[in-house]
Amino acid sequence: AISLGQNRIDVFAIGGNRAMWRKSWNGTKWSSWGNLSGSCTDGVAVASWGANRLDCFVVGNDRALWHKWWNGSTWSDWESLGGKLYSAPTAISLGQNRIDVFAIGGNRAMWHKWFGKPS
Repeated sequence: AISLGQNRIDVFAIGGNRAMWRKSWNGTKWSSWGNLSGSCTDGVAVASWGANRLDCFVVGNDRALWHKWWNGSTWSDWESLGGKLYSAPTAISLGQNRIDVFAIGGNRAMWHKWFGKPS
């Protein structure tokens, strides 16, 4: 779960169909569950690096790290970030325009991948 601001909560889960699902709170009521597709085995980690930005990470059927993001108006397609993971990822934003993702990799060590763009 993550909050993008006052009276806003977004909750993510993997459904029985192995897709990522989302439900949100607007301060008054919950939305219906929405299917965001995918073929997920572990996850979901979510972080926000700026206003109206959500970045979601899951482990796909191929054990790779997969990424999908919300830009304030639309969801991206899924993109593979590679790797062979053996745990659900976790993600955190260290500030504007930076996200760090951690998971246990194929060698059973903690793997770290970060994303950022110039401010």
